[in-house]
Amino acid sequence: MKVMKILGIAMGILLILGGISCILTPAATYLTLAWVAGISMVVDAVGNIVAWYSKKKEDMADGWDLAGAVISLIFGIILVSSAAAQMLTAVIMANIVAVWIIAKGIVRIVAALKIRKIRKALDAQFLGRNWGKVLAMGILMTVCGVLCLIDSSILMIAIGIFIGFSIISSGINLIAFVTAKSE
Repeated sequence: MKVMKILGIAMGILLILGGISCILTPAATYLTLAWVAGISMVVDAVGNIVAWYSKKKEDMADGWDLAGAVISLIFGIILVSSAAAQMLTAVIMANIVAVWIIAKGIVRIVAALKIRKIRKALDAQFLGRNWGKVLAMGILMTVCGVLCLIDSSILMIAIGIFIGFSIISSGINLIAFVTAKSE
């Protein structure tokens, strides 16, 4: 049991150090996401091909499952082996996220204005009193999304930093879990 505690603490420390590294190099962190996605596609494809062969022995194989696995394998290999594909994926992901942020901001703006309209119609004192905060958040999200579309490196760096903080949080949680479990 003591070995598991030490191993858990060591892994937690490694996660924290990895998270700090991500925060210090957020662009590099973001750019590795396409590589991680490529490896995930390859692993998924290999697993699905193995599963397809198992199903084939039982005469339950579906050609579409195999086709999907082969397509995943091809795209995964392209992502892992091509720097151009990795860069293209990173830029496309950043632009998709930027458009999503703009869309969410516009939805919040519309929701805030509807809340304000309902509040005025009902002459309510407490109902919808935070509509201004919702409106401000919507405007802020929309402006940030537009800025991220103009310069996607802003979003890439923000995502890299977010990933770093998430990894640090995971390391802290692991250490807390391991130390609390043994007490």
